[in-house]
Amino acid sequence: MFSIKEQRTVRADNTISYKNRMFQILPDKYRISFAKAEVVVEKRLDESIHIKYKDQYLNYKEIYSDESYSAKSTSIALNNLITGDIFTLHQG
Repeated sequence: MFSIKEQRTVRADNTISYKNRMFQILPDKYRISFAKAEVVVEKRLDESIHIKYKDQYLNYKEIYSDESYSAKSTSIALNNLITGDIFTLHQG
């Protein structure tokens, strides 16, 4: 099948970037992490993206700009805290 192929190195967080898009490589039954692995991104005529490691096509998901790597915080009312609790105050 005809496709455009480009090589990428998987980052420590199991992601790669391709044409201003971000993809998360998902673990499989053989490997939990693909960090530092050299993979090939194939863009086929139908515009579909496929990511290959050695002879195996990998499962992945695209990460969109509204998704974030930052940790989510939860707010707790000060009067609900028990003396001795460790907490961080954030001014908003």
